[in-house]
Formats: sequence, structure tokens, C-alpha cells
Amino acid sequence: MRVLFLLLIALGLGGCGDSQFDEDIMLIENYLTEQNITNSTVTEDGIYFIPIQTSTSEEFPNINNTVTVDYEGYFLDGGVFDEGQDISFGLWQVIVGWQKGIPLLSKGSSGTLIIPSQLAYGSSGSGSIPGNTVIAFDVTLHDFE
Repeated sequence: MRVLFLLLIALGLGGCGDSQFDEDIMLIENYLTEQNITNSTVTEDGIYFIPIQTSTSEEFPNINNTVTVDYEGYFLDGGVFDEGQDISFGLWQVIVGWQKGIPLLSKGSSGTLIIPSQLAYGSSGSGSIPGNTVIAFDVTLHDFE
């Protein structure tokens, strides 16, 4: 199923000549294979979601919510570039990868988001994150309002 979905992404987004997106998807797929991760799902935008801990909550945030999370941001080689605990922010204020990825988490759950560069910091990068870099976050969603 994931292969079919990736084909649809490649035709829909990659067909527009976005070779960086295609390269990012290939890097992510290789990473998942190397790490033997088989339980990922892919959004229509190309964000990979790997559940870590589920919750019984059926409450999910949306772009208009302020969320409180723990997170660790890292490169696919394992190098950590940022982390925080009990951090609160408006979901509308962060990178598109978080705007679209954090709503996959229900209150009290955690997961990994692997984000293609165009949904992260694009070709310009930010701080210690070079341009055109796939990044990953382990995120626990504590609460939202």
C-alpha cells in the first residue's frame, strides 16, 4: 500500500519537476529500510508518521490550537539539533511539517514525524539545519487548547 501511495505522490508532486522532493522521499525510504521501520504511514504531503505510543483520547489538535509538547529534533544520521519539554506554541506559528504532522497525534500520544525539506526549512535552512535537509521529530502531545 505504501508503494502505491508513494507512486501517487511521485506522480502528483514529483511530476512537477520537484527533484528535491523526490530525493527527500528516497532518503526517507532508505532510512526506514535501514532502521527496519515497517509501521509508518505517509500523508498526502509526504510527511511520514511512525506511532510510538497511542492513547485512548479521541481528541486531535488543529491549526488553530495552541499545543504543549515534548520533542526531540534530529537529522536522519541521528544528530540532534533541538529538543524541548512542556513547550507550548500556536500550531499556526511553526513549520508546515508540524502544522500537518502534530494533528496526527491525539492528546497523550507520541510519534515520530519525518519531514521532507520543503515542509521543514526548505532550501535556505535555519540555524544548524542546512538547506534541503530532511528532519525528524519525536513528539509527545501533552495537551492543546
